Amino acid sequence: MKTKVWNYAPDRDDCVVQTEESIVFENEHVGWFVANPDPNGRRRLDNMGVVERVGDVVFLVCFSSRNALTPEFLGAVKDEATHLRQRVQERLKRREKLPLTYIAAFKALGWKLKKNE
Repeated sequence: MKTKVWNYAPDRDDCVVQTEESIVFENEHVGWFVANPDPNGRRRLDNMGVVERVGDVVFLVCFSSRNALTPEFLGAVKDEATHLRQRVQERLKRREKLPLTYIAAFKALGWKLKKNE
């Protein structure tokens, strides 16, 4: 299904834009798309974009090979999506880098990031 995704601009890691991708949703919160097919035709090694959907906002979480999209991995992504605000606040408290796609998703959802307390 073609879906608008908050994604990194082509050949840039400092700019986020909405792209239209053919997303396969595993459940209401988690999906994936083929970002770069394996040049040798080995589907299991395709580079996949993993997305989260919160409400009507869809954003890139990470890139991974197709063979790494295990039920455990997708379950962890679903857990993060269902508790997104809390998980992001935990990352900020640990002073972890927050991907720009998460920031774009927060803005699109109308949420504000809290400063560390």
